[in-house]
Amino acid sequence: MKAAGVWVLEPKALDKFIEREPERYSREDVKAMASALSSYVRSKANL
Repeated sequence: MKAAGVWVLEPKALDKFIEREPERYSREDVKAMASALSSYVRSKANL
């Protein structure tokens, strides 16, 4: 059986993990994606 590619990260290690990751999106892109995701979640919560 092939692995699903899922991994678990200790919450306390998240900030250091993110610091070592290369930047893939600009801050503006992240803000736009966060806003869109937030709107989506709010729309689903109102169902």
